[in-house]
Amino acid sequence: MKNQAAPACRGSVAQACKSVGRVWLIALLCLAHFAAWHAVATADAKSLPFQEISNAAPPALEAVDLDGSHIALDGFVGKTVLVHFFATWCEPCRPELASLSELKAKHSDAIEILAVSVAEPRVRLQRFFEKNPVNFPVVMDADRSTSQAWGVDMLPTTFVLDPTGAVRLKVEGDLDWSQPNVVARLEELKEVRPNQPTQ
Repeated sequence: MKNQAAPACRGSVAQACKSVGRVWLIALLCLAHFAAWHAVATADAKSLPFQEISNAAPPALEAVDLDGSHIALDGFVGKTVLVHFFATWCEPCRPELASLSELKAKHSDAIEILAVSVAEPRVRLQRFFEKNPVNFPVVMDADRSTSQAWGVDMLPTTFVLDPTGAVRLKVEGDLDWSQPNVVARLEELKEVRPNQPTQ
């Protein structure tokens, strides 16, 4: 009887060990998956090109758009506002204008965009936007006074203002504004109130 029972015991132990091994394997796989996800999430957060700005008041911005209308920045308070400095001769600026237009189309209830053309003649701009229309106002900074007041050193450069009108973020260089992590960062500003820090 003992000789017959022993193999059964050995089989039970082996089966139990195999089951425990499966549990540990599953646990290790889950842990590895979480570590990989966390690494990607952290990398995504770090890879965002936003420069954080602590609740700074923006310089005044009042300019004429392509139709000759006067547009002032303080007319946009209440939404997240992107002030985008660009030029049509700037190679990466052109696809970014399309990206911004797509962002505005999808989030028009919460986001406004004001594009500032730096040192370009009206005729060139009108021709460009006849072929490449956008859904946000474009104003002219013919003498560079506005871009200098905002401290713009390169094109494109974008400033992000929270709904109170304070500058919170800055992006130097082009960006695909349709990326989920970029949109999520902008979404964080929607509920900001005066003197309230961002997350």
